[in-house]
Amino acid sequence: MYFRKLNIKVLFLIFCWIAVSVESEIGLIVVVDNSSQTQQVDRTGYRWLGVELSIEQMNAGNHLTVIDLSQPGEPLIDEVLDGGFRQKISLKERLKKHQHNLSTTTIELSSALRSIINQRTSTGPKSIIILTQHATTVNLSTGDVNVEVITIKSEQDKIAVLTQMAQIINQIQGFEVAIVQSISLENFGTSSFLIHDPRIVELQIQYFFSTNQIDMPELELRDSQNQFVYHYAESKNFKLFTVPRPVLGDWEVMFRNVDKVTQLVSTKTERFVLVT
Repeated sequence: MYFRKLNIKVLFLIFCWIAVSVESEIGLIVVVDNSSQTQQVDRTGYRWLGVELSIEQMNAGNHLTVIDLSQPGEPLIDEVLDGGFRQKISLKERLKKHQHNLSTTTIELSSALRSIINQRTSTGPKSIIILTQHATTVNLSTGDVNVEVITIKSEQDKIAVLTQMAQIINQIQGFEVAIVQSISLENFGTSSFLIHDPRIVELQIQYFFSTNQIDMPELELRDSQNQFVYHYAESKNFKLFTVPRPVLGDWEVMFRNVDKVTQLVSTKTERFVLVT
């Protein structure tokens, strides 16, 4: 009897697999270069749209810091997000107010960034996203901090900046980018994509668009069972969806009043841990 119970216990320990989705605390620092060179390249301020996207895309409980390199000691934002609309609106209004009073203090970029890394990454794991025209000259290799650079280029459109920003944040949050594509709007403004992996526990579907039309862009997403999917954030430049345990099959999206659009689909799958 004892031998039988022992065998059962051993088999349980060997073959007991549990699906877990572990999301550690995430801290993101967004650094914006407002040097005269970067402002000349990005006169329309697309880099600030990337900052706005980070406010919408980061989850409740995440810590978001936004730093203007012209004033590195005075963060524009340094808060734990609560996920509420009131906080998001307040933070975006703070950004817009700052954009009207930009400073162009000359700094040594690499030195300023290293100072930020040393001062603001000692309390826990952090990721840093830098929006700058000088990205190719910056070397910030470190084993403790994940540093990503979005290079602001002359005549670059806002869709490119937003798509890069979203991809990086998705990866920071543990998603794998599955689809990045520009969508042709010739077929009556509709497009579709296939969800086929049953291991997906969460799906991020993000659209970034531009339009010269007067009317506000419209976008409607339906799953393979023709159920309407609700967005969690939108603006005149993007619309964001997150779907837990998505149904498998062909999903369809319909566009109106949009001239150009990029689709980003990212997935988070089950991770199995052997219990011993």
